Amino acid sequence: MIRFCDKDKDCIELDSVNKQDLLEHFCSNHEDDVLCVYDNFTKMEYIGIITYRSLQQADDSNDVIIRDYVILDENIWLNARNYFSHYRYWYNEHVLLPVLDKEGGLVCFAYEDAEANREIRMLRELSEMPNTLQFTDLYPEYLSVKIYGFNELAYYFAKYLVGIGIEVGVDGEMWRDFFPNTVCSISNYKCFAIYAEGIHEDGVLENWTEELLKSVSVEFECIDKIYEANIENRRIMDADGEIQDLLTRLRGEKEIIIYGTGRKEQDAYNYFMENGIDVCCFVGMNYDECSSHKLFGKNIISGLEARNTYKNAIFIDCISRHSAWGFGRIDYYDYIGYRRNRQFIVLEDYVQVQKNSLFNVLQKNRSVLLGDEYLCSRLFEYFKENQIWVEGYVNILSLEYNQKQMPRLDIEDINSEVICLIVDLEFFDPAILHTQERIELKQRIIAYLKEKGIKNYSDYFSYLESFIRIEENVKSKYNRASLLPKKIVIGSIEGYNGKTFFRDLLDGHPSIMMIHYNKLNDDLFWICSCLSMEKGENILPLFWQMCDKNILDNPDLFREKMEFLLQQDNKYTSQELFVMIHIAYMYMYGMNIKEEDVKNMVIYWEPHFIERDVLEDCVGWLRVGGLSCDIINIVRNMCMVKGSLFKGMMEQEWCRDKRIACYSMLSYPSVKKKNFIGSHRLVVRFEDLKCNPLEKLGEICEEWGIPWSDTLMETTYKGGKHSYNNIKRGVEGFDLEPVYNIYEEYFTEFDRFRMMLLSVAWQKAYGYPYVEAALFSKRELQDMFCKKFHFENFIMFDTDKEEFEYRLHRQSIIGSQVWLISCLEDSVSV
Repeated sequence: MIRFCDKDKDCIELDSVNKQDLLEHFCSNHEDDVLCVYDNFTKMEYIGIITYRSLQQADDSNDVIIRDYVILDENIWLNARNYFSHYRYWYNEHVLLPVLDKEGGLVCFAYEDAEANREIRMLRELSEMPNTLQFTDLYPEYLSVKIYGFNELAYYFAKYLVGIGIEVGVDGEMWRDFFPNTVCSISNYKCFAIYAEGIHEDGVLENWTEELLKSVSVEFECIDKIYEANIENRRIMDADGEIQDLLTRLRGEKEIIIYGTGRKEQDAYNYFMENGIDVCCFVGMNYDECSSHKLFGKNIISGLEARNTYKNAIFIDCISRHSAWGFGRIDYYDYIGYRRNRQFIVLEDYVQVQKNSLFNVLQKNRSVLLGDEYLCSRLFEYFKENQIWVEGYVNILSLEYNQKQMPRLDIEDINSEVICLIVDLEFFDPAILHTQERIELKQRIIAYLKEKGIKNYSDYFSYLESFIRIEENVKSKYNRASLLPKKIVIGSIEGYNGKTFFRDLLDGHPSIMMIHYNKLNDDLFWICSCLSMEKGENILPLFWQMCDKNILDNPDLFREKMEFLLQQDNKYTSQELFVMIHIAYMYMYGMNIKEEDVKNMVIYWEPHFIERDVLEDCVGWLRVGGLSCDIINIVRNMCMVKGSLFKGMMEQEWCRDKRIACYSMLSYPSVKKKNFIGSHRLVVRFEDLKCNPLEKLGEICEEWGIPWSDTLMETTYKGGKHSYNNIKRGVEGFDLEPVYNIYEEYFTEFDRFRMMLLSVAWQKAYGYPYVEAALFSKRELQDMFCKKFHFENFIMFDTDKEEFEYRLHRQSIIGSQVWLISCLEDSVSV
């Protein structure tokens, strides 16, 4: 959306343009200045502007002048948005665009307000959709509308109102060429007033960069209210029809483009192929991907190139949901001409695409495997079971190769039509790995392929979710009763919600097996998947290659128990290996679990670095008929969570990365959880564990079907007393300081109030204090969050520009969060 502003500016004549003089001017604390260039001061013939950026990029004095402009006429909206969309793509920064009158004189400058694109889309849809509720339905008490100030949204709102028969008055000089009334002449009686640019003392926005932090969309909240009423009455829907209607329409299209190249986008491509639909290309997320990569033989190009190349393009968003509310890229693409559910489609509004391991893609294309030989072997076997032909394994980096069930291929066997499936272990904290070679495997493979001129590759099978799907489909997971525990529980606990405290309580319970935080625990899925491809006699040697002995307190005892367990057979599933490794691990600490005792044991698994949504999908890996795989969530008051987080960030100096600090502190987890058949979810509040341990721990024992143990009343680590270091002192047992610590050193009372508002879904779902967004207007919310948080005083900036960029990033995160809670609160997960 386009807004306008005046700006303090100096003027120079064309003949006086001197690059060195200009540089001295800008470097004298005038970096944000705009210099207007005139051919002749007497006639004031405008030529263009000079900025610090244009000066930096210019090769000579002739190149320093920016000659782009728009004319203040009926075409200004389209011309300006085209300019801004191109400029933002290339430079990713905000810029002023000169606005000239029809005689060529400089009137003012234009700049973007992207958040207000949403209301422009809403107005268009309200105008085009029959039988929708309108302004007169929501505001019947008003007979007219006055609009003070001028911008693109104000213009389209005035047109909308006139179109539905509402009398409109406008105020402001810039309305002159767009609307017959340049002065409000209508009566104030029953008149609805809109201040299109907010309320300013003199009506002039001189500091336009500060205005970037405040969208004028909040001044048009009435549009949001009208549109929201139509959604609630189901007159406006996310999807336009059923999935079969969409598929039927897409089958006749030739320029379908998938936005993105990740796992979900590849699943979507597979889904389209299953339904007889092809795509012409993918949109990449970065320059390197666009310039040197193909996906399933399709080009990966930038969004700008896609829009310029394909005039009838239909973009498919595979990530977002709830397009009616404008989540994802809907509002931006609608603004530049791609209509929702016509030229821009949010696929998940129609269907939840199921993971299918790319079967439909691979059935119709030649493919080879590259990367980790054990996972490639597992994948090759899986494809063979499902009658998918993959030609073989290409060992391009001289990795050890001893898998005989896969045909061996040379790099010369690969041509441009062959899909290279890169298979790499997805580690979640590379810093803890013991070999740099392992960290860079995928990058090394890609670099090698590029060197050979091979661009057609996919990393689909380097995602944990893709291999979970493979393991989930194993027909026989636990072939031996001696390796079938009573229950497996996945600890799906967000950071700083008491995951360490809870583990310390479980430590030492005679009916619980648990591996402590280390590389073995975090990478157990991948380790078990790889080991399942080896014969029993080779499992331990491979295990020691994958797992550093130094992370085990007594590797000899671990080896002793594993050797005993491996005597049962010569082949083991990944699920059986998961149980065996836990048994051997506990053996190191004096718990000798006999075969007949396994059925009475519970395994608790909580890898530290796996995203919680992905971790919960591991239920499909471990669950089987007769064995329940449950989930436990420990939750905590979000104000205390963020205080504990920031304390840790300060200690580890994470605040040096301002964007990470900003995102970490101002974004909040979803409360929307998946339901897994045959799996039960237990939610326990951290505060209840601290304040009522006997009651809550007793409930957990009952839920898991294990006896009470007094070890639950102590926090221990490997059997010894353990305390949590909160920087100031060690906290152990049921010390209540973490419950009542409100982190006054980081947050004011107003900060906590705002955090309870931003995290309303979480707070409300789990019984913590919360604030409803509906209590405030959108203008009040915006003003509330423009104010600095106290914790931000601890974040150091080198320059004013760096701080301003942080503030822009901050407002983007907060704006998305506020819009989410305003629209949907805890009803959906986006």
